[in-house]
Amino acid sequence: MTPHPTPETDEVTDELPGGELPKAWMGIRTQVVTEEVARALGFPELRGFRISQVYPWTEASRAGLEVGDVIVGLAGQALRAARLQESEDLRRAIEERSIGEEIELQVIRGGGERSLRVRLERRPEETEEVRRARQEELEFGVREVTFLDRIRNRWSREQAGVVVTEVTPGGWAQMAGLRIEDLLLAVQERPVESIERFEEVMRRLLAERPRVVKVFLRRGARTHFVFLEPEWKELE
Repeated sequence: MTPHPTPETDEVTDELPGGELPKAWMGIRTQVVTEEVARALGFPELRGFRISQVYPWTEASRAGLEVGDVIVGLAGQALRAARLQESEDLRRAIEERSIGEEIELQVIRGGGERSLRVRLERRPEETEEVRRARQEELEFGVREVTFLDRIRNRWSREQAGVVVTEVTPGGWAQMAGLRIEDLLLAVQERPVESIERFEEVMRRLLAERPRVVKVFLRRGARTHFVFLEPEWKELE
């Protein structure tokens, strides 16, 4: 089954790699409303955090936050950021709160102020935090797909697979045309929806040792096949 790609909304205590506890998160990107930005918006005295992106499938999106909204308050605390050095203040304020907590935001939209309630989610895993695997014989490595992979690449919410992270120069995978950042979808027509599935398919592949290994992948907006032709005897 494909793992759910959105962050958790319930209280969690699972530790991340390195012993760090998961942090609260809001599915938006923002920019500080500096004097220059405020003048460009037509409100010279405005200060706070302008929303530049609202991530799909998130509580922020469901709460009705929109690109262009300016957040000027969080849970009754005024936010008057005006310098680039304050760009992380909103993130820190959110991380100090609990996953699953519902908070009230004061937002300027179209010159008027309104309040919106948003439930905080678990921060999505970074690429450094997800599971990885390496196929030694074919000389390439992969990792799990992250929430932000789906956003950056405009993949669907259900997009599965594993992302290629390393390809040994001169190795079988590189000679076949496999590239870093390819999204590997299937090997020998066997889907690889996750790291666990990838490892299972690789074990079967090593037992079978086919003359040609067919890999189905996604690269950018297109899908491709690459064909590896390892000399199995050399790998013994």
